[in-house]
Amino acid sequence: LYFKDKLGLVKNTNCPKYDAFVKRTAAKSISLVFSSYYLNAPASAFGHTLLRLSKTPTGKKVPEGGELLDYAANYAAMVTTSNALLYGLAGLTGGFNGEFTAMPYFYKVREYNDYESRDLWEYQLNLDQKQINKVVAHIWEMGQTTFQYFYLTGNCAYHMMGLIDIANPTWRLTERTPFFVIPASTIRVAMETPGLVTKVLFRPSKKKQFFASLKKLNKSEYREFEKLTAHKNPNDLSAGLEKSSRARILDSGMDYLDFTYSKEILLDKSVANAWKRKFLIARAKTGIRTKKEKIPTKEVEMPHRGHGLRRLSLREGSGNQYNHFTQFEYRFALHDLMDATAGQSPYSTMEMGNAKFRLTDWEKKSRGNGLRAKFRLESFSLMRVRALNTITKRSKKWSWRAHFGTKTIKDRDCVSCFSPTAELGFGGSVAPGKWLFSLLLAPEFNANSELGHRGFRAGIGPELDVFYNFAENIKLKVFGEIKTWQFVKRDYSYRYGTDFRWGFKKNWALDIAYTRHHALWETSTGLLFYY
Repeated sequence: LYFKDKLGLVKNTNCPKYDAFVKRTAAKSISLVFSSYYLNAPASAFGHTLLRLSKTPTGKKVPEGGELLDYAANYAAMVTTSNALLYGLAGLTGGFNGEFTAMPYFYKVREYNDYESRDLWEYQLNLDQKQINKVVAHIWEMGQTTFQYFYLTGNCAYHMMGLIDIANPTWRLTERTPFFVIPASTIRVAMETPGLVTKVLFRPSKKKQFFASLKKLNKSEYREFEKLTAHKNPNDLSAGLEKSSRARILDSGMDYLDFTYSKEILLDKSVANAWKRKFLIARAKTGIRTKKEKIPTKEVEMPHRGHGLRRLSLREGSGNQYNHFTQFEYRFALHDLMDATAGQSPYSTMEMGNAKFRLTDWEKKSRGNGLRAKFRLESFSLMRVRALNTITKRSKKWSWRAHFGTKTIKDRDCVSCFSPTAELGFGGSVAPGKWLFSLLLAPEFNANSELGHRGFRAGIGPELDVFYNFAENIKLKVFGEIKTWQFVKRDYSYRYGTDFRWGFKKNWALDIAYTRHHALWETSTGLLFYY
């Protein structure tokens, strides 16, 4: 197609495999698809992007379920290890090959929407048929080769921009994509390209569909639903139920099965599949035809509406260890629980490359009584993850957190010691209304030559975090923790404090914090900029 357009070469060379691919995809429109953040898999912690090759032209109504017959163009690493450490190292250094694949779209819907309960956002692209043909031709060409896969540069997000650039190189999408790129940043680049995105469609996960169907039930219907799901038998429903109520209850029951047994229900001889067949027969007997309703979603939840992916901050503070300090912070990506939740996962933290540098005034010299200012690295987080999976009657997943990096210890064992740190935590979380409560049991390991005669310590203890969301951009946090330690003199330490953050403008926030560690305390005010 390129030589025909640019050089006028019109000689046709038949390629049966290519012709079959074009016929099979039958693309009439293309969408850039974003699959939401998924912390349970390292490769998907920042989300994922792919292309949907639709058989329906832009602006035309897709038949119900018709999008599942479309094709998806995907780029992913060819993973050769299940070891998490080796996976991370290979992903960051190009140790895996990456390849393009084209497959029926329902495979990706099943993987992301159903199995992993991830929402899908489809950004319809404004491409004419000639441009679509170029993209499809390039996808077929790329299926014959591989590239080095880099988790933060040569990943799915970068290569999806390259595919779209084939349609119209003047958009310069890959040039405008940051060097370190994650899926949400490419969605933003596409939205900032005039005329490229025509519409945004939302495909809710099985989990979201299930909880939306529960909200339609009144109290008596919910009691019937509980009976139905307890024994998986439609005959347990009360005989006097109205047909419309029976239909709603059975619809919620089938959504429950699809969400709870997402993999087993697809197997012909599975118990879950047999349960659903009974539900379907009972539902058909009601004679009620229910129109499928769209789950409403707020515009603020769209991925491109989120804050900038990187963050700079300047903080001024004081405490009883020194009169004044100035702190500079850089965070490579992406989000923490105190940031504005627009376009983000509301109950999770995913940070990489967070460095804090502190300039302290009036620090004592090692000799004499003079005073001086000192500039130091306060902490560095290689990775900080927190997934607060809220417990409900129908969903009881563990909350967990992990942190690997360095920090300045500020307790009785070693005041102002700089230490490599590894932290984990497991527990539960609940979210009644605007509140979020999290209680974790967290082991921790520190190392420093001043930590006793062994030069390290290991501890464990409870951590309580309480969040209150005044609005999606105004949050208050109160926290406290206590740890018992081994291999050092002091057998315990504690820390507590509060943090208030106000996102007064998109990509700008004001933060006020107070923290106490035993006899040490400090308070600070910071200005945060996201970009």
